[in-house]
Amino acid sequence: MWNQIYDPFGNSVLSTIVAAIPAVFLLALIATGKIKIHIAAVVALLVAVAIAIFGFTMPADMALRAVALGALTGVFPIG
Repeated sequence: MWNQIYDPFGNSVLSTIVAAIPAVFLLALIATGKIKIHIAAVVALLVAVAIAIFGFTMPADMALRAVALGALTGVFPIG
């Protein structure tokens, strides 16, 4: 079992800024208007997974399972 570390950088402000990067990145991509929104969402998802794995030391298999579960949760009500 993996225990999440909420302050991996030893500084709560820095950890919060790193955790906010995917959302800020998504909004920045959308604001430029040069990339379609669904592509921007996929790119932001990849950034979020990379930060979870490398920044917050989440195991890669758990990160990928979280992506799959999120996709299933999003598609299931629609389908």
